[in-house]
Amino acid sequence: MSKRFTETRKWQDTWFMDLPIKYKLAWFWVLDNCDHAGLIDANPRLMSFMVGEPIDGEEFLRIMADRVTKPKPGKWFISSFIHFQYGDELSARNSAHRGVLRILKDQDIDCPVSVLDQKEEGPTKDLASPSAGAKDKDKDKDKDKDQAKDKFKAEDAERPLALSSPEFRAAWADWCAYRRERGQTLKPRTAKAQLAEMADWGQADAIAAIRKSIMQGWQGVFKPDANQRKPAQESEFANAF
Repeated sequence: MSKRFTETRKWQDTWFMDLPIKYKLAWFWVLDNCDHAGLIDANPRLMSFMVGEPIDGEEFLRIMADRVTKPKPGKWFISSFIHFQYGDELSARNSAHRGVLRILKDQDIDCPVSVLDQKEEGPTKDLASPSAGAKDKDKDKDKDKDQAKDKFKAEDAERPLALSSPEFRAAWADWCAYRRERGQTLKPRTAKAQLAEMADWGQADAIAAIRKSIMQGWQGVFKPDANQRKPAQESEFANAF
């Protein structure tokens, strides 16, 4: 019997609270029946049978926004599953990670986290249980703390002069923290590109855009515009397993 980590705070999240009961059950079914890479056969008929209510596959994907994606015909992929279960990095020297990497390779899906030791050389490290995985996560956190000074911090990214005020710095720090909570830490090029784009909008619009994107649970920052079509991606609760 397989065991997995779960996010207990989902019960307080408005995204989860607003789901109809059948989609709450559908979400649990997907989490419990996907493989250890977060992939599952797209089978609305079986899901409907197990949940006890009719569920349309396209409607399910729309409600789950980018939480569940369709990387290829006949497959659904839980986008934050790997990050939540295994952390920020996978290593081919870890037996559990190796299985995940093989699944992604076979299905031609890009790994959403960093990959180390791809040649599978040297002794392997087994991951026998969730408790062992928790220890690995603790070690990774300690390693991250030790290497924090050497890592890029989006909050410290060079900002254009138009975005140098304390108000924007506070909004930008909130945006960086929000992205980390989603398991989507900003990379140097992404941070630079977003800052450059927001500088063209002006400071007031940039701050308003950040606040609205966080409030709506969006993945990107969108310039406030009454005539602009609202992004299809709706509110999402990070790592709601």
